[in-house]
Amino acid sequence: MEALDEALSSLFPLCGHLFVSIVGGGGKTGLMQALGRFYKSLGRSVLLTTSTRIQSPVVYSWDVDRIANSAEEAENLSSERGLMVLYAESGVSPAKMYAPFTETLRALKSCYDVVLCEADGSRGKPLKIHSERDPVVPAFSDFTICVAGAWAAGKRIEDSCFAVGRLSFPASSDSGAAGSVGSGLADASFLQRLLDAPEGLLKRTTTGRRAVLLNGFETATLEQREVWRALRFPPDASVLCGSVRLNRLYERL
Repeated sequence: MEALDEALSSLFPLCGHLFVSIVGGGGKTGLMQALGRFYKSLGRSVLLTTSTRIQSPVVYSWDVDRIANSAEEAENLSSERGLMVLYAESGVSPAKMYAPFTETLRALKSCYDVVLCEADGSRGKPLKIHSERDPVVPAFSDFTICVAGAWAAGKRIEDSCFAVGRLSFPASSDSGAAGSVGSGLADASFLQRLLDAPEGLLKRTTTGRRAVLLNGFETATLEQREVWRALRFPPDASVLCGSVRLNRLYERL
């Protein structure tokens, strides 16, 4: 069985300095660290950062070699091969780290072999509907990975989707009436809209430079897997069904 980190990295060959944005829900932070470990094993310099907010080391145990306290320190650490560095700004909440300035991220891209950027937030939920302001994918990002939790299929929308947008979705067959994103189930109709809608999973991604990861595929039931297989994904987007936790690729859609 193919390793998920190898399968994903093959989609964006490493030539020059690589900046990968990770959006959606259902395992972004874990994926960022997994890819970081993969590139570190190749002897590359790796930076983990954010264009929004991420959990700070106060509340989350980051699997990194160093935590940079300033942009200058992050830049200095980039010269060490096989080193994985975490850098984001401190702020009001000690539980959070905040995005550096965009131009700082651009400058750090030119220093590191690989920059992995968490560019979205979903409050731990497997699906995400975007507001006007997000995701925050920098213009100089080379590739975007859109993450969704495979286990969300068939679950209640209000339990599985961080719905910060104001989209109205058709009701599922079990919900009885159309309404807001908080009504009904995350059935095939809802998930297809999540793919197709301007504020949906693929918002601010670039044609030919994006992939969809259906994470947690090992925990999805046969019925849930069939729901995802029946969806119409953009032909330019690679769709991988895998497990960040187990580092396994199960299938490609």
